[in-house]
Amino acid sequence: MQHRLSNALAIAVILLGIASWMNAGEAAKEKGLVGSWSATRGTGTVKLEFTKDNKFALTKARDEKSESFSGTYKTDAKAKPNTIDMTITGGTSAEAKTFKGKVSLGIVKVEGDKLEWCENEPGKDVRPTIFAGKDGDNSFLLLMLDRVKK
Repeated sequence: MQHRLSNALAIAVILLGIASWMNAGEAAKEKGLVGSWSATRGTGTVKLEFTKDNKFALTKARDEKSESFSGTYKTDAKAKPNTIDMTITGGTSAEAKTFKGKVSLGIVKVEGDKLEWCENEPGKDVRPTIFAGKDGDNSFLLLMLDRVKK
């Protein structure tokens, strides 16, 4: 009886160790997204920051004009491609006020210091399935961003 109890205890310890290791793997995937990212197109720049507490800040600037969006996000690293839902909670632009409380459905891919981020307009219920889109029309917006080194 005591032998069975110690076997059961050993199995429980192993299972807890595996579960902890798997959760650490998920955290590592999430950590890959956390940080500051930027891209430049012509005279415009985009800066996107993701924090550990699931908040984001997006700033778009062109020439002398700048606008920002902020909010919360959640990801699903198990989905293929990885999905991201970004809820707008504030910002400085008229669009931020229009989109406040709405969710932008998107996909993300982090490879080293490169981030591919493709999203739909907040409030639309269609998620992109591939990394494609055009800025300035009604299709999905695709951005390729570089990690900002500190």
